[in-house]
Amino acid sequence: MNALGVLSIALLWSTSAQVSPGHGAIVEQVNGRSVIVVDGEPMAPLVYALTEGGRFTWGETPTRNLKNFAEQGFRLFQIDVWFRDIWSEDETLDMAIVRKQIRGVLEACPEGLVFIRLHVDAPPWWTVKNPEECVQYASGRVDEKAGDTGRARRNSFASQLWRAQATNQLRAFCRSLSDSPEGNCVLGMHLAGGVYGEWHYWGFPEEPDTGQAMTRRFRAWLVDTYGTEGALRAEWRDKSVSFTTASVPGMTLRSRTREGMFRQPAAERPVIDYGRCHQENTADVLLHFCRVAKESWPRPLVTGAFYGYFFYMYEMVSGGHLELERVLESPHIDYLSAPFSYEMSARSLGGTAHLRCLTESISLHGKLWLSEMDHATYLGDDVFGSTPPYRQITLEDSVAVLRRNVAQSLLRGHGLWWYDFGPKGDGGWWDCPELLAEVKDLKARGERMLARPHRPIADVLYVFDTECFYYLGLPKPGMDPFSRVAVNDSLVAACHTGTMIDTVLLSDLPLVDLDRYRVVVFAHTPLLRSDVRAFVRDRVLAKGRTVVFIHAPGYTDGESLSVDRLSKTVGMKIVPASLDGIPAVVTSLGVPSNGRYSLPESANPIFAVNDEQATALGTFEGTTLVALARIKKADHTIWYSALPLTNADVLRAILREAGAHIYVDTGDVVLATADTVCIHSEAGGSRALRLPGGGQIETVLLPRSTTFFDLDQH
Repeated sequence: MNALGVLSIALLWSTSAQVSPGHGAIVEQVNGRSVIVVDGEPMAPLVYALTEGGRFTWGETPTRNLKNFAEQGFRLFQIDVWFRDIWSEDETLDMAIVRKQIRGVLEACPEGLVFIRLHVDAPPWWTVKNPEECVQYASGRVDEKAGDTGRARRNSFASQLWRAQATNQLRAFCRSLSDSPEGNCVLGMHLAGGVYGEWHYWGFPEEPDTGQAMTRRFRAWLVDTYGTEGALRAEWRDKSVSFTTASVPGMTLRSRTREGMFRQPAAERPVIDYGRCHQENTADVLLHFCRVAKESWPRPLVTGAFYGYFFYMYEMVSGGHLELERVLESPHIDYLSAPFSYEMSARSLGGTAHLRCLTESISLHGKLWLSEMDHATYLGDDVFGSTPPYRQITLEDSVAVLRRNVAQSLLRGHGLWWYDFGPKGDGGWWDCPELLAEVKDLKARGERMLARPHRPIADVLYVFDTECFYYLGLPKPGMDPFSRVAVNDSLVAACHTGTMIDTVLLSDLPLVDLDRYRVVVFAHTPLLRSDVRAFVRDRVLAKGRTVVFIHAPGYTDGESLSVDRLSKTVGMKIVPASLDGIPAVVTSLGVPSNGRYSLPESANPIFAVNDEQATALGTFEGTTLVALARIKKADHTIWYSALPLTNADVLRAILREAGAHIYVDTGDVVLATADTVCIHSEAGGSRALRLPGGGQIETVLLPRSTTFFDLDQH
C-alpha cells in the first residue's frame, strides 16, 4: 500500500471514531480523596483492564467484555503493551499493533479513555546481545530456561545501557503515539518492569544481582555514600577494600546473621549497604521512566507503577519495595498499584481483602492507590487453577467477595481496576448479567462517593517500617521467621476485631493527624533512630492515647543492637528470654482459648518483661516469663507484647479497654467512613452494628454476604 493509502485509512479512522483531540489528565485531591481529573472533570478511579491474554482488543472475547463494562458506564480502560513485542533489533518500534489495541477499545466504547501498561524490559534479543548487562545471581549461574522468578537471563535494573536505550524507545513511543489519532484518548501510562511488571527484581528468590552492571552501580553508590575510601574502610572494618574492588555480597554473607534475625550493623555493613543500594536503584529506575513519559507526552499524562507492596511480601530486600518514602515524595508518579493480598486469609470468603499498601501513607502524600482486582469468580479459573475456598464457586459468593473487594478501595478513598483474566485467560470473569449488574451498582456507588467529602473514621493506627528490613536476615527458617507474622498475620487479626484500621509508614508518622487515633500500634518497628524515638515519646505517648509496642521496637538504631534502648522505647524493663521450642503466649484477659497466640517456629531473639511497675497480663506458655504487660501513665497507656498480636480476641480486648470504636465483636470484617459502613460476614445472622457517637443498626445479615449501610439513610 502506498503512503497516500495509509494516510487515507488514518483519516477515515479518525473521522469515523470521532475521537476528541488531546485529552489531558492529572491526579488531584477532590473532596478529600485522590481522583483522576480528565480535561477538568473529576472521574471515579474505576477501570476495566484486559490482561496479557486479552490484550488483542479486537478479538471476540475481549471485545465482548469491553462492551460489557462500557454498558455499565465505564470509560476508563487499560491495555498491556510490551517492548519485547514492538522493539526490534534495528532500534525501530512497531506501533501498528499498539494503535490497533487502542482502536479495539474505542470500537467497543467510542468515549473510552485508555491507560497503557507499558513493560519497559529489554527484549530477549537484547539480553542475548548484551550478557554483561544482565542479572547474575548469588545462588548460582543463570539458567537459560528459567522463568522470571528463577535465575533467568534478564536485563539488570542497574544496566546503564538498557536504561539509556529503553529511555530512547520510550520517548519514541510517546512521540509516535501522541501524534496519532489513537493517542488522543490516552490519558495515562503505567510503567512496568521486572517480575510480572511489578518491579520485583528478576529472580528475587535467588538473591540477585551480582552481575557486572550492578557491581558498577554498587561501587558508584559507595562513592556517593562514603566519599572517601578511608570512610568506607572504617565502616566496613576492612583495610583492603576500595571503591574499585568492593563487590556485591555473595550468598554466604547474605544468608547468615550475627544475632538471630538481626544483622549486627558494625559487622555486617556490606550486606546492609548492598540491600539499600539494590532497593534505591529499583526505585530510581521506575521513577526515571515515569519522568520520561511525562516529559515526552505533549499533554498532561497520569503516570503510575506497581510499587508500595508491603503485605504479603516475603523477600523484602531482594524483591520488595522498601524505598516507599522516596517514591511517594516524587512528583513524577501519580498513583501506585498492587493486586489485593494473595493470602488465603484475604481472598477466601470471610477474609479481609486488605490492600497490600500502607494506605494512610498513600493518602498523606496525595497519591492515588489503584488496586488490581484479579480475583476469579464462579465462572472458572483455568489460568491459575485456583480452588475453593480461595476461589468462590457460586454466584452468591462471588457477589459477596466482589462487594468486599471494591469496598476496601472505595471506603479508603482510592480506586481499582478489574483485571480480567477470565476463565480461559482472555477475559470474562464478570461476564454474566448478575455480576455485571453488581459492577454497575458498585461503579454508581463510587461516583456518588466522589461527590461528597471523604471523612475517614479509623481510630486505630498500625505503624510499620520498611527500612528495618536492611537490618534483618533473610525470610528463611532459622533466620527471620518473625517478620512474616508481624506484618501479615497481625494485620489480618486486626481486620477481624470489628474496628476500622489505618496503616502507615513509620517515616510518615509526623504527617499524621494523631488526634484521630485512640490507639497506635507499633506492629513491626525494630529500627528506631533517636529522632523517631523522641517523636514517639513527645507526641505519640500523650493525650490519653494507648500505644502498643510489639517485640523489639528500637532494638537497633542502625548502628548497634541494644536491649537497654528497647526498654527505654517501651517504657518497661525488657530482658532477653531463653525459651525452648516454639514460643506462645497465654493471657489472663478472659477471652477464648486462654487468649493464646504464637509464632509458627522458634525465633531469636525473644524478650520478656521484668518490671515491677508493669501489670502482667500474659506469660510465655509453660513459663512464668511475662510476655504481655501494661503500664498506665497519667496521660497515656502502654502495652507491650513479646510476640505479634495475631489473636483477634486478645487484640479486641486491648482496643476496647483503650476506647477504640468497635462496630461488632463477631469477627466480621468492617470497613467504614463517617457516612458509610460495610460489613463482610461469612456466618451471617443478627447483628447490632454500633455506630460512632451512639446509636446502632439492628440487622440480620445473610450468611456469606457483604452489606453496605448508608448512614445518612438511617
